[in-house]
Amino acid sequence: MGLLLLPDGGLDVSVAAYDSVEQIPELLSAIQASLSEKVQEGSAIASCIAYPDYEAGEVVAFLENRENYCATVRIPVAGAPTSEADLENIAVEDGSVYVFPVNG
Repeated sequence: MGLLLLPDGGLDVSVAAYDSVEQIPELLSAIQASLSEKVQEGSAIASCIAYPDYEAGEVVAFLENRENYCATVRIPVAGAPTSEADLENIAVEDGSVYVFPVNG
């Protein structure tokens, strides 16, 4: 899933579906390219690209704003008896620029 936060508070949402886990890297690249293109066309404020990491049992979200402040957020997901985000154990790490042009 990809999200762009717009100046008016609206969101531009991109969603990709997959048949197998092996498709996730390709779909992430496509979403990144799509969001980067949209950023060049408009005035987006921030972006988020998120995907499930089944091996680690978490959702990974790459957060970025137009000033190139970036973070990688890892949200553990407990799977039994139903899937729930484990919000008490979220990990935030330094991130990288994926969508916005590098300022400098």
